[in-house]
Amino acid sequence: MKVLLIDDDISSLEVLNDVLVLNGFECDAFENPLKAIQHFKKRKYLAVLTDYLMKEMNGIDLMKEIKKIDPDTPVIIYSACDQFNLDELALKNGATNFFSKPVSWIDIEKVLSELKQLAMERIS
Repeated sequence: MKVLLIDDDISSLEVLNDVLVLNGFECDAFENPLKAIQHFKKRKYLAVLTDYLMKEMNGIDLMKEIKKIDPDTPVIIYSACDQFNLDELALKNGATNFFSKPVSWIDIEKVLSELKQLAMERIS
């Protein structure tokens, strides 16, 4: 079960990567969304977890690029940005889920549960 992580905040990226690995997921982690897209073209992922606010592109634009390559890959967006209705905008544009940063352990557990459920559905 491989997950693609994208966040230009290295500390957030490392924490999320560590938590996912400790819970049995393999992760490819990128600080740069453009490099992540290039990598995504070469591999199949259970899901993509990405920050919204990044220098090169935002998480919704990243998700749109991911969906052009593989429309079935779930994308979960998280953000510290307090833009009005950002969660609704992300979901409307195809995100599987949206979380506010800092992502709590409860949110991480919810993400893990969702990813495990997706894995089970894809296997059966």
